[in-house]
Amino acid sequence: MQEVSVLTCPSCGHAESLAMPTDACQVYYRCPACNAVLRPQAGDCCVFCSYGSVPCPPIQYEVLEQRATSIAARLCSKNNETLCLALLRRLAQGQPVSPAQLAADLARPERDVYETLRQVPDVEWDAAGNVVGWGLSLRPTTHRFLLNSHRLYTWCALDAFIYPSVLGSTAYIESRCPVTSEPITLTVEPDKVATFSPESAVVSVFVPQIDEKTCNRQNFCSRGHFFSSRDVAQMWQQEHPEGQLLSPDDAHILGRLIAAYRHRNGLEQDTPS
Repeated sequence: MQEVSVLTCPSCGHAESLAMPTDACQVYYRCPACNAVLRPQAGDCCVFCSYGSVPCPPIQYEVLEQRATSIAARLCSKNNETLCLALLRRLAQGQPVSPAQLAADLARPERDVYETLRQVPDVEWDAAGNVVGWGLSLRPTTHRFLLNSHRLYTWCALDAFIYPSVLGSTAYIESRCPVTSEPITLTVEPDKVATFSPESAVVSVFVPQIDEKTCNRQNFCSRGHFFSSRDVAQMWQQEHPEGQLLSPDDAHILGRLIAAYRHRNGLEQDTPS
């Protein structure tokens, strides 16, 4: 999240770059140029939300929470969290996953698991009837996802921030900017983005305004990219105004929140009592 905001005095126009509190709201500011006392406008929590170039960190986090709940609510198969979590963990081992393996993992009848998987949109199957992809894939995409020495791929850029949290492992991501073809690399740990290059890189995210039945890979994942810079991403955004741009750190926060909302039931079952 951005922790610096340019605060502009509405009385004299004086602008000053200031560090914002990360865990509180600043409700008072005295302009050093004209001595005017600024206080939040009605409906705002602090002077930065009223007069700053960006809102304060608590509000930025609240916006990410709203996006996360909106995305999680629209993603498909939200009623099969335990099955989907087991599938992701199996795919993370770098091998095709059979319904029989999942059935054994979940202590469920194989036919029941197979029929459920067939109802999940966009699951990738091989000729032998094994699953080879669902968000995390064995089939190449633009986003290479290296996890525990396994070469995997993700369907979209945001997935690369969700799965380290879901799987509890560090991943190394290699992708390319769709505008400049510049390589983009990241090291994503479960609780943070450790490295990313170039430092100007940003991520596009799409919040689908559709119901669950029509939420699919084409509608959601096809708009999730890594860009070499915000300026470059804004060129793409002119043709895709529905896309939202995030820094890698904010994308990681969003990914962690989605993982918590999407897979809450499955993850809670793994928590020791």
